[in-house]
Amino acid sequence: MLNSSIPWTSLELTKGFGGDGVNFLMKAYLRVTGIVFALITLAHFWRMYLEGSRVARDPVFALLTVLTAALSAWAWRLHRSMPDSGRR
Repeated sequence: MLNSSIPWTSLELTKGFGGDGVNFLMKAYLRVTGIVFALITLAHFWRMYLEGSRVARDPVFALLTVLTAALSAWAWRLHRSMPDSGRR
């Protein structure tokens, strides 16, 4: 039998954040996503540095590097555009 005092939906889980829990959780998600994609981009640049221009001339590698940089920038732009949840 399920315990009815345990929150099972995401909206129930956000009630403890003062009514703005969805915004708080979304900003945390965007922050983590931006960091992960930025680290992947940095790893790509590090690999280009170590292996030279041979890797940079690979079109798939170059496309993936640009894609991860764009996804990181997009996550940070969305993070900045969201209203502050008021939590500190």
